Amino acid sequence: MDDCRRAARYALREGADFIKICATGGVMSMRDRPEHTQFSLEEMKVIVEEARKVGTFVTAHAQGTEGIKMAILAGIKTIDHGIYLDDEAVKMMKERNVILVPTLSIVNQIVTRGREVGIVEWGLAKAMEAFESHLKSVRKAYEAGVKIAVGTDFGGPELWKLGTNAMELELLVDKVGFKPMDAIVSATKISAEACGLEKKIGTIEAGKLADIIVVNGNPLEDIRVLRDVRNVKMVLKEGKIEVNKLS
Repeated sequence: MDDCRRAARYALREGADFIKICATGGVMSMRDRPEHTQFSLEEMKVIVEEARKVGTFVTAHAQGTEGIKMAILAGIKTIDHGIYLDDEAVKMMKERNVILVPTLSIVNQIVTRGREVGIVEWGLAKAMEAFESHLKSVRKAYEAGVKIAVGTDFGGPELWKLGTNAMELELLVDKVGFKPMDAIVSATKISAEACGLEKKIGTIEAGKLADIIVVNGNPLEDIRVLRDVRNVKMVLKEGKIEVNKLS
């Protein structure tokens, strides 16, 4: 535990806005599995304690059921991925106001297009094994009223391109059964809360930053409207028009 406390203090003193831990193994890590836990409950608790001392929070990469439950009990704010949720884990998240960040997009891309870009076979096998369970877990959380935020886990190459976040909304609607408005709320209000920025962004209210887009089409009728950047007709950043294609 001392090493965990020391590492958390170091990261926070170096300017980290928050801390993320890997509570479990993963799909794309070679020598472990999503079900494998990587911290004890006590270790996670001291990391959360150090973050709270300076007014911030901890998030967790957590895919396996046991690791998810320990992360929730430790006081972690968001469960990232949450592939293998059971009813008890969902209940715990609801009771403790823990946010789920499914990142369906990256698993979907690996499953559907991974082989063409050279994803290793063991990674493909684990992704294909996990995907249906992942969808069921998110559906279970959604139906129980757990807060769900939108994240993609994207970061660079063509299949995981930054700025393609709207793919996640489409997957939530088409694969999980979200109502389009619920997906939009997840991408805005709840995602702002997940990042600790709910007082600045996430909703259109007096005093907030007014980061807004205007699109051609109605995403409540067809969520795919948001996937095509050609539909974006105006961008406001902090209340100032950055792009205007309406005139």
